[in-house]
Amino acid sequence: MLALFRTNKFFANIFLLFYILLLWASIFFVEHEIIPSSGSYFYSLIDYLLEEGSLRRKMLALIFVFLQAVFINYLVGKQKMTEDITLLPGVFFILFSSFSPQFFDLSPQMFGNFFLILALNEIFGTYNKYSCADSIYNIGLWIGLASLFYISYAVMLLLAWLGLGVMRAIKLKERLMMIVGFLSPYALVMTYKYWTDDLANFYNIQFSKNVAFLDFVGDYSIHNLYVIGFFILCVLVALLSMKIYSYRMKISIQKSLNILYMFLAISILTLLFQKSVNIQHILVLIPALSILISINFVKMPSHWGEILHLGMLVSVLAWQFFPLLNF
Repeated sequence: MLALFRTNKFFANIFLLFYILLLWASIFFVEHEIIPSSGSYFYSLIDYLLEEGSLRRKMLALIFVFLQAVFINYLVGKQKMTEDITLLPGVFFILFSSFSPQFFDLSPQMFGNFFLILALNEIFGTYNKYSCADSIYNIGLWIGLASLFYISYAVMLLLAWLGLGVMRAIKLKERLMMIVGFLSPYALVMTYKYWTDDLANFYNIQFSKNVAFLDFVGDYSIHNLYVIGFFILCVLVALLSMKIYSYRMKISIQKSLNILYMFLAISILTLLFQKSVNIQHILVLIPALSILISINFVKMPSHWGEILHLGMLVSVLAWQFFPLLNF
């Protein structure tokens, strides 16, 4: 199946739609009980408009994951982060986003990831540029919007701070510009809420209900432990493959890969102050992890890649349809 995605033709991204329909097929046949995450202010608005657990909501989530996978492929292709340009980053973004039925929802992490991908695109685009004030402002803006869906994404401002230092010689005023970009959506929302005499409600939803220290919820079923173990294994593979990824690659690509590793490291910090952390929190890792793991599959012999991918695909589908067996 992976052979279908070993192409640099952008229009071939349409096959990702069929791929995600296969992986999300269980939403039409199996009733999965989803434990919702604690979302921030913007997510609370969407959560209010769309009925929890509805098929329409799940279909919107499916389409949203597909669009993010396409943009991941665009980002990797634009930066030429692999020797052969393929659609595999999008494939693994979809696969990882389907690894648990708990991911089949319009979660706050899903919206946050969308804006983080946009922020990564801006960070990568600042390499070796003399003037990129608009990009630097946008980096802060996208992270600020992400945190308005899932508060712990605010820690990714540290990724932007460090990442820009990796990509270019950044000046203090440019760092301040990034912080202004981060604060801009907060300023606009808080101004509106103050005008409508609803500022206390915004503060309550955005901060009081979403900030806690090491607050974990959810069950520790065999399936959830399997999902956690799988992603820990993927992170270890990515860490052990660091030299393989950067071997004989251009400096700009090596810098981009370093930022993805920073992404994984800083993602751990989101656990420290996010309230009601559950299995959906793993989605925070997926933008960076899907790109890094896809590089392994680009570099390994194609037949081994097919076998490993098939094993993951079958295991995902088996866990999703397991409830139909009525064991």
